Amino acid sequence: MPYPERLRAAATEYKHAKGSMESRKSGPGLRPIAAAYNIDPASLNRHLQGKMDITAFNQGKCKLRADEEATLEEIVLESAARGFPVNLDMIKDLALAIGRVRDPSLTLGEKWAGSFVERREKLRMHWTKKLSKVCSPLVNIFTCIF
Repeated sequence: MPYPERLRAAATEYKHAKGSMESRKSGPGLRPIAAAYNIDPASLNRHLQGKMDITAFNQGKCKLRADEEATLEEIVLESAARGFPVNLDMIKDLALAIGRVRDPSLTLGEKWAGSFVERREKLRMHWTKKLSKVCSPLVNIFTCIF
């Protein structure tokens, strides 16, 4: 079960257990319920208080939305598959082009593209391949001799 669903289920169970007057003193506490659902008790407590969880908070700080980042990732992977791998400056330019459709004043930091590549597992796998290793099987030895 994904984390947000486990968090909601644990909160529902805690509210149900603490809902009746007689179980307020003797019901299971926050920690055992959090442990049963394999979530952090502090996260469950924040959720019960109506506060924002850390993943939602971090998503609010992102320069590009999740769908925009997915589009950028597709473009970069498609370009690499066609034999035209992009560098970090090109990734930043593509991200600005995508993001400025929504927000014309969007700016990206100097290291944003590198962080983007590190966040995306598929890009990390493609980024480590050297172009010489990818293209070397295509070279015909007989064309080099003559």
